[in-house]
Amino acid sequence: NSYLPDYSKFHKLNSSNSGRISSDWGGLWVHTMHKLLPPEEYFNKHPEYYALRNGVRIPDQLCLSNPEVADIVTKNLKEYMIKIPNAKYWSVSQMDNFNYCQCDKCREIDSIEGSPSGSIIRFVNKIAENFPDKVISTLAYQYSRKAPKYTLPNDNVNIMLCTIEADRSKPIIDDKSENNFYDDLVDWSLLTDNILIWDYVVNFSHLLSPFPNFHVLQPNIKLFSNYATMIFEQGMPYKNIEFNELRTYLISKLLWNPDESTDKLMDEFLNAYYGEASQYIRQYIDKITAELLLSGEKLTLYEPPVTYSSNYLSMDNIREYFVLLNKALDAVKTDEKKSKRVELLLQSLRYAYLEVSKNSPYTKDWIFEKDSLNKNFVLKKEATDILEKFYEISKENGPELLSENETTPDEYYNKTKEYFKNALVPDNKAVGKKIRFEIPSSRLYKANGETTLIDGVRGNEDFHSLWQGWWGDYINAYIDLGEITEINEVEISFINNHFSWIFPPESIEIYASDDGKNYTVIGSLINREALIKKKPQIETFKIDIKPVKLTRFVNVKIKNIGKLPDWKGLNERAWLMTDEIIIR
Repeated sequence: NSYLPDYSKFHKLNSSNSGRISSDWGGLWVHTMHKLLPPEEYFNKHPEYYALRNGVRIPDQLCLSNPEVADIVTKNLKEYMIKIPNAKYWSVSQMDNFNYCQCDKCREIDSIEGSPSGSIIRFVNKIAENFPDKVISTLAYQYSRKAPKYTLPNDNVNIMLCTIEADRSKPIIDDKSENNFYDDLVDWSLLTDNILIWDYVVNFSHLLSPFPNFHVLQPNIKLFSNYATMIFEQGMPYKNIEFNELRTYLISKLLWNPDESTDKLMDEFLNAYYGEASQYIRQYIDKITAELLLSGEKLTLYEPPVTYSSNYLSMDNIREYFVLLNKALDAVKTDEKKSKRVELLLQSLRYAYLEVSKNSPYTKDWIFEKDSLNKNFVLKKEATDILEKFYEISKENGPELLSENETTPDEYYNKTKEYFKNALVPDNKAVGKKIRFEIPSSRLYKANGETTLIDGVRGNEDFHSLWQGWWGDYINAYIDLGEITEINEVEISFINNHFSWIFPPESIEIYASDDGKNYTVIGSLINREALIKKKPQIETFKIDIKPVKLTRFVNVKIKNIGKLPDWKGLNERAWLMTDEIIIR
């Protein structure tokens, strides 16, 4: 909504598509180091211009202590300015990753300053000295959010201070946890009054998932207004994401008057936008917010709905929310425009239902139930109906993407249909048998307990729930099939997602034993692509057992790659995330 010129003009807002920001205001916009020193042009000839990590130069960030880097960035920035001579604000800012330079010189600066922001501010100050009539903006973001101890930003250096890690279940000023945002805000304000707050107000990985953060908007904006000269509230410019219109309206009003009552503004909007349905929608908002606060759970920007399946997004709660919004729909059934608005709001509950139910195996909330003979699991008609309704409405009305940068409604529909079809593994001879591990999975990723890997249910692309994880450790699993069994094949799936430090295995070995004591190898596999950078995906490996083996005990040894590959730039261990071990 803030991207609509008329809306922005009426509410006196600025946004990149509103018609209120011209080239006179700004040139480059954040994460600009690669524009100013392109790796494809410089890295091969001058790797010393880029970050040193674990003794290896990588192109992810620049080496900010190298004087040649400052010279080239200044020259290239000047060329950009020639193209837009009237633009006042120019961003010279870090790339969107954590791989800042750790060469001796950069490390020394950051050690003295107590934060990687030290080398950034010293570098940006050098650039800003060459452009006294411009404002050079840089990010205080993730690893650089903490202010430097000694170096003051130049007068023409703007700090974009970002709240990306903050807990949205409580006002920022009430967060007393270690490394909280409020302390950093105060520290930066002691160094400069040229601060822009970059705040985030939606779940970027699940744009349709219910995200009850309305109660923190007013106190946070009020806090920001005491320390910053500019505030940027980031949602997403896609149509019909969860409560997009209400959230935009509240923020629009609060930015101009942080003392306004959120309750008053919310009722004002709901009555005008939803008419007779507003009372039920307000009850829904109040209930979902109360359930979040009651749980004490953090509300962060990228968590999947299943993270909250034991509290505000429990299936019992989701069903109660459906009741309220269906009452809202009934209240405006003769008003086509308002009915459609309520129907679009119901999309967030349909999405939450699908995501939570997929990840609730063998519970009453699962997408599957026993058939009429109480023998086999079959897909619930309810799950199919909700998916079809969700797809019908989202295909026509959006949003264009269901997460920040990926997954169209078509893709989500097809993937979910495919999962409905393939989630159950009917031919796994290990289902219902016994399994033990030499090293148990991490407590962070234990899924549904020890039998997760032989429960007959495949994991989906969200690794947070149905996958077990080992951090840096190998997997050594012993399966007792209960009796001598014919084995033809072993199939195992893994997550490959280097952004989350998750890599497929280096190798797999399968052993067999008749007595559970003496094992012989019956199959193996070496994964020669384990360290190759790929897009996030599920990778499945099948090991043929030839000749066919009769055995009772099966030992599966899966080798973790151990340390992350050099190109990740981190001296850390890799996660190994696995799902069903299928024995056929």
